[in-house]
Amino acid sequence: MKRLFIFTLVLATLATGCNKESSKNNNLIGNGNWTLGGVTYTAKSSQRESVIGTDKSISFSDGTTNVASFSFTSYPTGNSTYSLSKVGILAGNKSKVYGVTKPEANTGKVVTVTISNGKATISAANIWLFNTSNVNDSMLFSATVTEF
Repeated sequence: MKRLFIFTLVLATLATGCNKESSKNNNLIGNGNWTLGGVTYTAKSSQRESVIGTDKSISFSDGTTNVASFSFTSYPTGNSTYSLSKVGILAGNKSKVYGVTKPEANTGKVVTVTISNGKATISAANIWLFNTSNVNDSMLFSATVTEF
């Protein structure tokens, strides 16, 4: 529950326009995309943020209020595969926040992280995310995004 609260805070911060692009070239567009419920969003910025406690997040925004965020206990420093018990995912869509609130729905699913030139590429396929206010509302999520 603590992790879910923290993710909600991260998404709220990003959705209010507090994006900080981490790239030296702020004109980069198209560092991948994510799909939530059949709608695809293009990553136009990314942000690393340490959140209350030990969680470290890497979040992506499409330039509006749509955000996908991945949380780790520490930032990935090498190529790894993480089970959903070791990484949190939240995605915002139409003023709703979806997350991995029912991990049992994703048994065996993983998130793959590849590091190149100090930037993480995060891939996740066919993971069920649930509305954080109503677990009966779920959407299929997938992503391949690279930090700016």
